[in-house]
Amino acid sequence: MTAMRKVIVYGQAWEFSTGRFNAVIKNPHTKKKMIVDFAKLMGRSWDILERGQHKRTIDGMIKPGHVKAYIEKHLAEKPQKPSAKTKIAKGPSSRIILYQEWEESERGWGVRPDGFSLHIDAAHRGSFIETSHKREHEISVKHGMHPDDVPNEYSRVSGSALSINVPKKVYDQLNELGGDFRSYSRKIRVDAAHNLTGLGPKGLVE
Repeated sequence: MTAMRKVIVYGQAWEFSTGRFNAVIKNPHTKKKMIVDFAKLMGRSWDILERGQHKRTIDGMIKPGHVKAYIEKHLAEKPQKPSAKTKIAKGPSSRIILYQEWEESERGWGVRPDGFSLHIDAAHRGSFIETSHKREHEISVKHGMHPDDVPNEYSRVSGSALSINVPKKVYDQLNELGGDFRSYSRKIRVDAAHNLTGLGPKGLVE
């Protein structure tokens, strides 16, 4: 098995390593690893090895592209785009950003809403999610959790991101904040036309 490498899927970094007959993929959300065999990754039958087409070995056959394609199809959540029926009422001074809802999972209690985050683009969203999970994982380990275990309580994304419309002022504020904004406000919502509503006169600034 090779050393762990990374592949970016929808702005999210996934770790993986490859061997002769499978790949190990680490889910960035749950931190758990899963083993996917050669046949599932490449869509080929094990019979090709028995027929001698690859001399009974597949060393080097599993490429990062195979792993990425598998994650895109079976594991990752693709950011949602507005449907053809949903028209974003984009005005002359508005911008498009990503809106991501979050939820909190607590062992023994279940799942509950946990606010939302805003992102300039998919790359910022992916980096923000990865950093958030890494920080929570480090805190849990610091408090005695085994590194391979899932924390008793942690936040995670809920569903896919939505492309939404915001005033240019809000877009500029988001840029000044580094491209990401996290909030637990219940007043701020996304309406049917994918416009961000509930913001005060100062935008993202309280």
